[in-house]
Amino acid sequence: MYLRTEPSKPSHRVQIRAQVAGQLGAIHFAEGQDVTRGQLLFELDPRPFELALAQAEAVLAKDAAQNANVGDLVRANDTAPMVVINQMSPINVTFAVPGRLLDDIRRYQAAVPLNVEAVMNEPGGRQPSGHITFIDNAVDQATGTIKLKALFDNADRRLWPGEFVNVNLQLTTEPHAVVTPASAVQTGQNGAYAYVVRPNRTVEMRPVKVARIAGAESVIASGLQPGETVVTDGQLRLTPGARVTVHGWPVATTGATR
Repeated sequence: MYLRTEPSKPSHRVQIRAQVAGQLGAIHFAEGQDVTRGQLLFELDPRPFELALAQAEAVLAKDAAQNANVGDLVRANDTAPMVVINQMSPINVTFAVPGRLLDDIRRYQAAVPLNVEAVMNEPGGRQPSGHITFIDNAVDQATGTIKLKALFDNADRRLWPGEFVNVNLQLTTEPHAVVTPASAVQTGQNGAYAYVVRPNRTVEMRPVKVARIAGAESVIASGLQPGETVVTDGQLRLTPGARVTVHGWPVATTGATR
């Protein structure tokens, strides 16, 4: 009996395909040669893969380093600084004064460095003091002021960078200046005057010359003597020789002025 048969088939058939793209570097078998499991058949050029591995390892090392270092990534010449360091002692305080005082400031500063006192919002205690180190070379046309800079040793660190403070600038000391409340000085047709209270409580109209006004006080160049009592309210109702009632006895005094 004749039987038709199928072609014989191998029990295992394996197709070899590359899993990665690369240049074939070597073939380790000949056509028709028997091969065994695990035998090396083809070899790709390893150099591109070694380079890619080195690059990947470098990226891994960089990422690992960044993950372990403190803070963000820094760049050369970045606009944002890494940290700002402020010198606390000594420290500068910048302020502006009316430009009309420039001549006086320059005159007194030429003789001796001018003292500056920082007014702190703290009850009691000595206020920090410094001295003028800089006078701007131009008056601000928009504000009519000139910028000054004072240096404070700030050993106790009471002054802080960026803090706003009021300052007192002392030009000179006049221990014998006559000072009276500014409200005591009136202006009439013949100039400035003040009503002085006599011992019998009648008033005398006295011409005065004002050297300058400092806050609520007037520095008198002439016309008043230390210890004299002056009228500070109701002058429009007075005439020379009128009798007044005294409340508080405001007097002209002497003392240092700023």
